[in-house]
Amino acid sequence: MKRLALLLLIPLLLLGGYYIFYPMYQVYSLINYKQHSYDWNQKLTLRIDTPDGLLEASSITHMGVDYFPGGLPLAGTERSYYLTGEAVVADLGEGRYLFALLPKSELAERSFWDLYDTESRGAFLGRIQKQVGQPARPVPLKYYPLLVTFGDLSDPASVMRVDPADLAAVFGAGFALREITLEVTDDPVTEGVVEGVLDYFTWPKEKRKEYRCSVGDCSTFPMRIPNPNGTTAILTDNDFTARKLQ
Repeated sequence: MKRLALLLLIPLLLLGGYYIFYPMYQVYSLINYKQHSYDWNQKLTLRIDTPDGLLEASSITHMGVDYFPGGLPLAGTERSYYLTGEAVVADLGEGRYLFALLPKSELAERSFWDLYDTESRGAFLGRIQKQVGQPARPVPLKYYPLLVTFGDLSDPASVMRVDPADLAAVFGAGFALREITLEVTDDPVTEGVVEGVLDYFTWPKEKRKEYRCSVGDCSTFPMRIPNPNGTTAILTDNDFTARKLQ
């Protein structure tokens, strides 16, 4: 009987120790963790062939990365990203625009991957940060930002996905995306271009609600595009603009 009681007691002691000491360890780690911060301005450029020749459109965003060697306590993540800026807006004439939405956080890391060595990710981020003035890098196709356009700029629900390999299907013969490039720059972050073209984001709250109710559910964001897997993606303000936190 005593042996059975002891066998039952051991797991309880181990479990109790876990709940007592693990939180203490997490608090200790949180107090003593190391953080390294890196940031840079990055210029994303679309190079588009048109019937009138080559067109380039770009936008500069600010990327910040907080790197935690060994992971951030309580979260387990190694890196935390923050991006400010706005989408690329390409004016293709006749009131038609192509938008390259804000890129994924790791775009620079993917585009500058040849700089990565066997040392820490922090050293790699530091190298990217120092690429100011270096030639632009081609963005790998699989990491292209989402491209969209609008059938009618005054109607957000008219948004549609654009295949980067087939701009002609939407804009007509002679239009083709040659490449997308990324470079690190000390030029200032782009502001106001998106809102100057797509004014939906500046509509008063009442006008937005009235519009949403006219195209469907009043609580539903009207910008929706189908995904290749059959699901639907909902686009919000944050896909077009990301403001710096005050």
